[in-house]
Amino acid sequence: MKAAKKVFYNTGFLYGKVVITMFIALFSTRLILKSLGTEDFGIFNLLAGVILMLSF
Repeated sequence: MKAAKKVFYNTGFLYGKVVITMFIALFSTRLILKSLGTEDFGIFNLLAGVILMLSF
């Protein structure tokens, strides 16, 4: 396989992975916020911030 073709396929797979991950994250956030309600919205933000910081 040529190098240019390999780069093209890898880029396509990476974009696909990002789109799928973004869809899952947005959908799961919607479900979590719906189940928590407005009272626990601050707790959700705190936990999401901690998880985001640990992911780096």
